[in-house]
Amino acid sequence: MRPFFLVLLLSACAAPAGRDGAVPPTARVLDGAPSLSRMRLPLAEALPAGIDAVVLTVDDADGELSRLDLAAPFEAEVVIELAPGPQRRVSLLASINTLPAYMGTSAPIDVVEGEVVDAEIVIDPVGLLVVRPLALDLGLVRVRAVPRAPPAGLPAAYDLAAGDGGFTAVVPAGTYDLEFDLGALDLLPAAATTIEVLPGVRNEWIEPFVAPDVPLPLPGAAVRLDVEVPGGRLLTGLLGITNDVVVRARDAEGRLATGYRGTVRFDVVGALAVLLPAPHTFTEADAGEHRFGGLQVPLALLGGVLELVVRDDGGLETTVALDVVAGD
Repeated sequence: MRPFFLVLLLSACAAPAGRDGAVPPTARVLDGAPSLSRMRLPLAEALPAGIDAVVLTVDDADGELSRLDLAAPFEAEVVIELAPGPQRRVSLLASINTLPAYMGTSAPIDVVEGEVVDAEIVIDPVGLLVVRPLALDLGLVRVRAVPRAPPAGLPAAYDLAAGDGGFTAVVPAGTYDLEFDLGALDLLPAAATTIEVLPGVRNEWIEPFVAPDVPLPLPGAAVRLDVEVPGGRLLTGLLGITNDVVVRARDAEGRLATGYRGTVRFDVVGALAVLLPAPHTFTEADAGEHRFGGLQVPLALLGGVLELVVRDDGGLETTVALDVVAGD
């Protein structure tokens, strides 16, 4: 997924006041009081479909931070009052169902009274990465995520923060190799340490660690099919928008069933004119996970919920309810 640009207009012209001198209804105040500078942000037309919350922050050279929380549906234009000052940065974090999906930060901006400045933010897709190394004391472990293809200008590696139940970080979407510093512990992870991070979803790596002389446990037979739609919602539009669906076969321990060779088919509950992905028989190359394309939802279902059914020839079946929203 390519990053996109969001253009902000920072204006140091005086904001028109109401009859009582208050800020007009279209203005949102960051600093707690009206000032001489304004930021206009066309959220409704600039953000991808499916975004339901945005956090805007503005900091200055002294590190003081102002924050504004916005929820969908977004206004055609959001106006924010700012106090003039040097070296301000504007940051944006957009989320889907409380999970981070896009983020970016502008270059430093000097906001001077009487001047108008254009500020550009490159917003990249991001995802929440959660690493849960089972049966380990988290206080003795350090985890780092190394992107296979780090985007220009972004870190070459990310240190994950330890918390309740695991390590977390918000990282750009992409493929990552996980590195573990176990200190004096002579252990090895029991599975591949590579994970694909998708935007707007919870991306989890959950595996035990074993001693080097203990044979690595092989994944068991598949007992369930996990279904994920990137972004968590289905898109529809006049021209027909294609959605992807990721299906993962899991064993009883929650690991990818890499030996799964079932044939997966799609169906829907009660809906008509839905174009479904073609059936697929999993192969060794899939390693228990396959991305299906070609799911198209008719415009008549806009604003509703589609129940998508995924089943295989061995009796496994999963049904997920997905909101249908307008695409670009």
